[in-house]
Amino acid sequence: MAPAAQARAGARRTAAAVDDATLAVVVVMVALGVRLAFALSRRDAEVGGDAFYFHEQAGLIADGKGFVEPLAYAVDGVERAAADHPPLYSAYLAVWSFLGAGTPTWHLVVSALLGTAAVVLVLTAGRRLAGPRAGLLAGLAAALHPNLWLWDGMLLSETITAFTVALVLWCAVRVLEDPTLARLAATGAAIGLAALARSEMVLLLVVLVPLARRRPSGAPGGGRLAAGALGLVAAVAVVVPWAAYNQTRFTHPVPLSTGAGLVLVSSNCESTYSGTLIGYWDYQCSLDGTVRAGIGPDAEPSEADRALRDDAVAFARDHPGDLPAVAAARLGRVTGLFRPFQQAELASFREGLPSWAATAGLGSWYLLVALAAVGAWDLRRRGVPVGPLLAPLAVVLAVAVLVYGIWRFRVPGDVAVCLLAGVGADVLLRRWLEGGAGPRPTDGLAGAAQAAEAEAGTDAATAAS
Repeated sequence: MAPAAQARAGARRTAAAVDDATLAVVVVMVALGVRLAFALSRRDAEVGGDAFYFHEQAGLIADGKGFVEPLAYAVDGVERAAADHPPLYSAYLAVWSFLGAGTPTWHLVVSALLGTAAVVLVLTAGRRLAGPRAGLLAGLAAALHPNLWLWDGMLLSETITAFTVALVLWCAVRVLEDPTLARLAATGAAIGLAALARSEMVLLLVVLVPLARRRPSGAPGGGRLAAGALGLVAAVAVVVPWAAYNQTRFTHPVPLSTGAGLVLVSSNCESTYSGTLIGYWDYQCSLDGTVRAGIGPDAEPSEADRALRDDAVAFARDHPGDLPAVAAARLGRVTGLFRPFQQAELASFREGLPSWAATAGLGSWYLLVALAAVGAWDLRRRGVPVGPLLAPLAVVLAVAVLVYGIWRFRVPGDVAVCLLAGVGADVLLRRWLEGGAGPRPTDGLAGAAQAAEAEAGTDAATAAS
């Protein structure tokens, strides 16, 4: 290529990079603006339920009292050990409380910042996966999808769950690019953080299985088992300090939280096994289960959790014939395929979401799933493993079957769907712009996988001739 032509090509690449960077900033600003607007619209809303737990516990941590039960402290001044939820969101808010930003409004603002950081991770993961435009589209999907930004204005741990799951996916893409031991360890550590955000995210350890099969460089003899074990050790190392701390506070081991019993008993009862609430949860069931288990206000948390779990399991065992229909209803609710408009109403009535936002989230979910299916298909055709990228959605579906189906619990799956939807939107946009006749782009991991596949085919043809 002539020097002048090389200079023009370099100038075009520089201009394209500047344009991509500018658009990325715009997407991030949109994400921040949407989140701040919704969060600040709720600055006068009452802080109750789980939001009260996270907000007040953050203040107690900042004051040096540790992870204690906020309601018991507010009512009686009792410093009772608590692990109703994993610690990460309370700890995050506690940092800001310690710095003087401890009001509900400040906690809403810093939650919006964390939600925006999740969008940045989705954008950069999409860029590495399938090129700049796919990254921008994935980031835009994460910026605008209501089921990701709603929780940033509700003071709920889904905010930090979205961030940690996005971090896991970003790390997974990095491993798919170059499966080094350091990157596998980083992925394991990110999974550990996700588990400290929501307990069920410990199931993301399944991500390590397909990643460790990528012949990690630096492993002794290319050992896949050693590489997978390293990721597991990294995840455990992140969780162990919290689990060890809990061992000094509770009667029974509490690796992550004591909330499973209450969740299970609220969804394994007559009203959630049939009728209008099948596959959902019922607060009255929680109250009834607490009475049956003989749990008083001063009950030791790990004992109470165990008693409630036993009650829920006993009910399920007594109704084996109902379980298939209940499981199907749970799956249908979490995916928007079973009584979707009732689900939107319940999200508004029981979880405090604006009805318009819940309905908008339902519509965007359908669109994003369709685009994500296209994206997963395209990546698979180009030789990119999609199993690690779909793992958060698989975990969501498994948890729904075991617990109940609500859109709040679907947040990890929404992160994965937004990432793949960016790839799918890029595929359709490329076909529309080029009339379906243009070559696939060579950017990102997908481009590299395609090039490697083409090179392997050329080598095989050469050898055959």
